[in-house]
Amino acid sequence: MNESSTHPHRSVKEADPHESLSPEMIRAQLERIVASALFVRKKQLCHFLTYVVEKTLSGEPDRLKGYTIAVEAFGRNPDFNPQLDPVVRVRATQLRNVLQRYYQSEGSHDIVRIDVPKGGYVPTFQEHQWPRTDTDTAAGEASQDILLLEEVNANHPTIAVLQLENLNANPKQAYFAIGLTQEFVTALMRFADFIVVGPLLRDRLRADGFSARDIYRAYGARFLLDGSVHWHNGSLRVKAKLIETRRGVNLWSETYQHKIEADNWFEIEDDVAGRVVATIADTFGVIHQTLWNEGSSQPPACGGVYDAMLRFQHAMYFPTPEATTEALQALERAHQEVPHHVTITAMLADLYGQQFFLGMRDESVLERIEPLVRQAISLDPNHQHARWVAGWLHFFRLETEPCARELNIVMSLNPNHANLVGATAYLLAMLGQWNQAIPLARKALRLNPHHPGWYHFVFYLGHYRHGEYAAALNDALKINSPDFYIDALCRV
Repeated sequence: MNESSTHPHRSVKEADPHESLSPEMIRAQLERIVASALFVRKKQLCHFLTYVVEKTLSGEPDRLKGYTIAVEAFGRNPDFNPQLDPVVRVRATQLRNVLQRYYQSEGSHDIVRIDVPKGGYVPTFQEHQWPRTDTDTAAGEASQDILLLEEVNANHPTIAVLQLENLNANPKQAYFAIGLTQEFVTALMRFADFIVVGPLLRDRLRADGFSARDIYRAYGARFLLDGSVHWHNGSLRVKAKLIETRRGVNLWSETYQHKIEADNWFEIEDDVAGRVVATIADTFGVIHQTLWNEGSSQPPACGGVYDAMLRFQHAMYFPTPEATTEALQALERAHQEVPHHVTITAMLADLYGQQFFLGMRDESVLERIEPLVRQAISLDPNHQHARWVAGWLHFFRLETEPCARELNIVMSLNPNHANLVGATAYLLAMLGQWNQAIPLARKALRLNPHHPGWYHFVFYLGHYRHGEYAAALNDALKINSPDFYIDALCRV
């Protein structure tokens, strides 16, 4: 394979940090990584990366063993036994995964690449070359690179964000398009299971004659978020569209219009970015529905981490006994295969919680949930779904204050995850905190027009508790989920 292939992470030149890359360049790159959106909330991973980089730069790579890292970096006691406590191995796996995501998104154009190769904890430092934009790459090489990218990204939908086009004649007015594009990138990165590439520079891609398919070949991104910004006579219009890059087809498009006032620019950015990102990236968004439709013909035995995740999401949208059973079986298999996968762990705990909620009032079910919740939060304290299941576990145990605290954490981690916004609204309603529940339920509906019917349950309960039965019936009809017990219960 030619070194200058279209694979963005293979076109890398090996380098000795004491020759072509200075310690100052490496430390500057380290600071850039730990300050990025992917790392800034992951304090333990930042500490781990900083520790191994500094030990290597100071000429002490031989000290980077599991025991030494556990004691010096993670504060374990001197009697630490790495055979009994896999903390270093687990954190190293997480670090490699997040670094990979960083260099496929925020760091795609960074000059220095830092990796921690498998088999040890000594980092490598390399000159990171940008992906080629030469459209004459041999078809055989391109196809091999695509297969490699699909293998790397098999468990994470990958989306590229193209710089929004400024349709105004005055180029000085491009600042809003640039700012909104960055909001798209930042908001997408809050969805833990997405790899985000970009923002890609429109002018550069246009000059190189890039198409959507070329972006797929260069970056492995199955999806491309594109759009434009135009304002006229005090009105702002933002057009957004999602493209499936392998086929070059449009999956979704929408236009958002706002009246411009003196001090509402940030409000417009937040509103448009939140709605766009929730519509395409939410559990019930366009991307997951597209991937589910592609894989729905496969029998449950086909397995795989992402297959299990899709089956969970499908069961959330269509909560039939059959869909729930298939999702549970797929998640249990995936958890056995990849026991330290935080999303799989959180989803499995969530599905056990639903069993308890829907009638299996057996303490043994809660006993299965608790270790999964603890494991998920230890893997990633800022994983939104894990935090939500922790709140649900407190709810089952009638622990009101701990439940409310967890739900506040959930909303702080990603306020645009429409599904968890809706689920949080439901739990807050059950806790009697209606002043929070109703606005969140409205927000969930607004964020994602592809929401499932159960989002309306909070409104149903609100009207019913006030004796507003006609309004409650109207909300019940909107639930429109014949296979879900709530639908029939609300209309009785």
